[in-house]
Amino acid sequence: MPVRILFMSLARDCADTIPLYFAYLERLKKHGFCCTAIIGENGSRDETRSLIEQADGHRVALLDTSAMAESLCRLKRMAIGRQALLDAAKARNIDEDYICVMDLDSVMAMPPAPAAVLAAIDCLQADTTLFDRRNLSSRLL
Repeated sequence: MPVRILFMSLARDCADTIPLYFAYLERLKKHGFCCTAIIGENGSRDETRSLIEQADGHRVALLDTSAMAESLCRLKRMAIGRQALLDAAKARNIDEDYICVMDLDSVMAMPPAPAAVLAAIDCLQADTTLFDRRNLSSRLL
């Protein structure tokens, strides 16, 4: 059975790296992972939203996170965006094995190799105190 991962990301002006992100998800798929993504787009001035809309479907979901712009404080904007992602994930009745919060900017130039993802999963499985899925909602709210 493939490892199922939900990737949750915020995107603004990431048109240069979004194609790398989608290619990365495909690369993981070729290594046996089942990947889905929720991408919160928050007011891009480039083609970011259009690129996400083109991929929007069963494995990629676009989430409008434009409410983030209401705050001048970067920390508060990030909290609003991540809460919106969490709420969207909960509404989907999360059934993935793992959730990964991933940046879509320059990180995508050299994303972690599939072997590194497997190593992280091995680490999580070896030390169950690192992450307890049952406490997901109480720890992330």
